[in-house]
Amino acid sequence: MQILEARKWYRWLWWSPLITVPTSIVVGIWNYFYGEWDGIPVVVFALWHLILLRPAMDRERPFVRWHGRQALLLAGLQTVFVAVFWFTEGEEPFALLLLVIVWLFGTLWGQRQAARGDCSTLRWFARDQAEAILTAVGGEKDDKQTKKQVYAIRFGRSHEQREAALAELEALDMVETL
Repeated sequence: MQILEARKWYRWLWWSPLITVPTSIVVGIWNYFYGEWDGIPVVVFALWHLILLRPAMDRERPFVRWHGRQALLLAGLQTVFVAVFWFTEGEEPFALLLLVIVWLFGTLWGQRQAARGDCSTLRWFARDQAEAILTAVGGEKDDKQTKKQVYAIRFGRSHEQREAALAELEALDMVETL
């Protein structure tokens, strides 16, 4: 369950440019005509990512908390590149390229890590807790796979499908516990 929750926040990060970019542009245009502070579009861009504080502060699910923090770091890095692009008035197109790279590859990297039951931020900043948290999530992943195989054995349409599921459970030494 923690794996699915952690992946959900990367999906939000994946789709966030559909919200952050248009609002930043609208605020930038408004600020150009009526405002006095040049950095407001960057602040608006960053404020949209504060929603990631929700998973980053999850007290009950440490795996989700660490992936929330990792997603927050990716969003912060994106905000830095937006700020560089904005304050150089577009003269640093390399910052825009880095923004797209971090958005694309960073989000995919985070989603894949969450799906595997891994988290780099957890390993980097909490080495003493990492093993226990990742082992617990790994067990959760195995339980999900076991449930899937038991379902296939009970309700599978073909004999081959049921036999394949039973063979997988036997390989995991789970048949005696069922």
